[in-house]
Amino acid sequence: MNNYATRVFTFGPGSMEALTLRVWAHRRISDKLQARLTGSFSIYCGLGNEHTVAIDERFSGYVVEGNAEAWLGDAFRGIQGAADNLAAQMVEWALDGWIDPCDDEHGSEFIEPDAEMRAHMEEE
Repeated sequence: MNNYATRVFTFGPGSMEALTLRVWAHRRISDKLQARLTGSFSIYCGLGNEHTVAIDERFSGYVVEGNAEAWLGDAFRGIQGAADNLAAQMVEWALDGWIDPCDDEHGSEFIEPDAEMRAHMEEE
């Protein structure tokens, strides 16, 4: 581990309460910061079921103005609101491509069988 200060943030209550955000300065580049969000996130699918998704997302940026990088710098300075925003953005990135396990080939909507489908189901 490095000798640089690391800020640690926790969240809750709510869907982010099982997450921890760590923000620290890069070892060799003084104006570069790094963040890592770990833990689990609760998400509700289209059917209303709760799923727990493991999160391990990393982000790095330079101390400049502009959205996630600004939140990164403010979180490094200890501002909880910036850490909240950064963590929410990192969760969004981590969930990109997440597939709802309740979805089947027809999606999560129930399809009412028509007469032809019922006849086919009775044959089986």
